[in-house]
Order: sequence, then structure tokens, then C-alpha cells
Amino acid sequence: MTPMPSHVMPVQKAHADLMYAVDTAIEGLRMSPAAALMIAYIGDQELRAGAIIERAYYTGKNATYNLKSLEAQGFIQSRDGKDKRERLVSLTREGLALAEHIRKALSQRERKEAA
Repeated sequence: MTPMPSHVMPVQKAHADLMYAVDTAIEGLRMSPAAALMIAYIGDQELRAGAIIERAYYTGKNATYNLKSLEAQGFIQSRDGKDKRERLVSLTREGLALAEHIRKALSQRERKEAA
């Protein structure tokens, strides 16, 4: 088997570190780090589901599953956009609180790594 190219290793490590930090921040919640990052990406905006997928580089099926799960858990709400095919997504109060918690956890981790 051919080893991973050396220029990929720092990216892979950064991704693993990010997922670990998010996983730690959401410990005890029934969601994946990818779903938690989706909440952080939405923040206080109302976004098209497609924009969330593009912005966070999610695959369509995985993103749709996460959005439905987050809505069922009460972290996001959605409504029809101007175009009936469009869904607009925003965070609920619980989602906003979780987004802030995730951002704080990531900021604390970043400060620790910089020290």
C-alpha cells in the first residue's frame, strides 16, 4: 500500500483535532460532530439548506439526514423559501445556545494550542 502523501498529513491531523474538540464539546448529546459543526455554521443566520451544504462541504445525503435529525431534536427550524423547492433553516433558542457553546469550546482549545 502506498503511504499517504506528506502534504496531506497536516490537513488530516487538523481535521481529527477539530472533530475531537467538537466531540468533547457535545459530550452527552446524541449528535455527531458533523451535525454539531452544522449548527455552528448556521449561527444566527437563516440559510438555504443548499448553502449550508456548500459552505461546510457536506455531501447531500449526509447533510439532509443531519438537518432532519437536528430539527427533530429541536435545534433547528425550517420553512419554505420563495421557491417551494427551497428550505430555509435557522437555529432555535436551544440551537443558538449550543452554537455558542461549541464556539467557546473551540476558542478555548485554540487558545490552549497557541500557548
